[in-house]
Amino acid sequence: MKMKSIRKSRIARALPLAALALILVLGSFTLASADEEKDDRVQDGNLNDPAKAAITKILQMPDGTTTPDHTYTFTIAAISGPTDYAKPPVIAPTQAAFDSNSEATSTSGGIKTLHYQTGDILDGVTWPESGIYTYEVTESQTNNVDANTTVYNNSESVKEDLDYSKAKYEIQVYVAWDEDENELFVRYVKAHRTVDDKGVAAENNTGNKVNAAPDAGASDDSIGHDFSGMDFTNTFVRTNIKDFDEDDGLINNTSTGALYIEEKIGGTSTGAIEYADPNHPFLVTVTLAKPSLVTQAAFDAYLVDSTGAKVTNPVTSYSSITVEGQQVDTNKYIFSDKTAQGVKLRDGERLVFVNLPVGTTYSAIQEDTSNYTVKLRVQYNNDTILDSTSSGKGEGISTSYAGAAAMVGENVVNSAVFSSSYGLPVPGGVFVDNLPYVMLIVLVAAGLAAYVFSRSRRRRRGAR
Repeated sequence: MKMKSIRKSRIARALPLAALALILVLGSFTLASADEEKDDRVQDGNLNDPAKAAITKILQMPDGTTTPDHTYTFTIAAISGPTDYAKPPVIAPTQAAFDSNSEATSTSGGIKTLHYQTGDILDGVTWPESGIYTYEVTESQTNNVDANTTVYNNSESVKEDLDYSKAKYEIQVYVAWDEDENELFVRYVKAHRTVDDKGVAAENNTGNKVNAAPDAGASDDSIGHDFSGMDFTNTFVRTNIKDFDEDDGLINNTSTGALYIEEKIGGTSTGAIEYADPNHPFLVTVTLAKPSLVTQAAFDAYLVDSTGAKVTNPVTSYSSITVEGQQVDTNKYIFSDKTAQGVKLRDGERLVFVNLPVGTTYSAIQEDTSNYTVKLRVQYNNDTILDSTSSGKGEGISTSYAGAAAMVGENVVNSAVFSSSYGLPVPGGVFVDNLPYVMLIVLVAAGLAAYVFSRSRRRRRGAR
């Protein structure tokens, strides 16, 4: 009995020590697990340099688009605190802003991209006690027309669509206590994306974790800059709009539209009788390529004269070029992305596009030039970027002579004007095109005459 009592006493004394040892082991295991779970995307801080979190605003738009002046607001909403008594403190909304002078961080594939990083959103926050605080970060969407797009500006001449990011992030702020200084500080910040920019929910797995630290380096490292990985991407598209009256033609006192392609026919040879036929229809093949950010599928174009009046007797396009069903009526055409369509133009006629996004590229080719010499003048934002003449009669010319696809800019005029010239000489005159050969024959004849004359003189002298 005495031995059993002694054993029980020893066991009783050992239990607290075993329990303490178990707690220490479990604590060590927990810390080890946390260290194993923590990766480069979990920011580590200390009292002198606490962990931080910033937001990156990304704005994308087609190349050639002026950046809109706009401020973007982000909300940091509290979800939970470490205890029922330790309520998560309020974190004020933060903002990012761009204006027309903001510089792009990259331009690639016809898309201009800008980045803006906010300051530390945790700076100045007073934490009630140590523990884990959870927040959700979203972008405020103001003046929404529908669930997807805000019309930033809509007038008679332009439509501007700003598509807000629908991304959501959950951040966990680990607040620790410094025993030496008796102060609280942010030890860790963990962040992961729960919803992407398009509004598609994502699971909380390793692939959705991001590094929210300022200058941490975004997922796209090709830009050569480091930004917080907690980013929100918005897209902006500016579309040139020109209303069209189906009966009378273009309104808004313009015949230029967002882009126009024109044919001019005439004679240029000095002193020549002009045989150019203003009613001769030239085939111009047009292909549009919309910016990748644009969702618009159809682009309208009308056949008008130089005053903007509707052409009432247009020449039907070649059926072998025109996509079936694309010509809606006798003077209206509907173009789709990267699909060639042929239009026949006579002197002074224009194909005017009335709803093209800025940054749309296009090609226009005139090939069936017969005996005409063609000059092509391309304008972008009122500036002439190509002024070239075909290498000879009967040879075509294309906007690709500029070295790259022509593009639609924000300002008028954006145009491609083909000037086809055809001239014949006055009857009985010398054909200018044959002049070099005529001169050669004249020189040979003159040389032969001189030779005969010289021989004749020698003979006469010998006869004397």
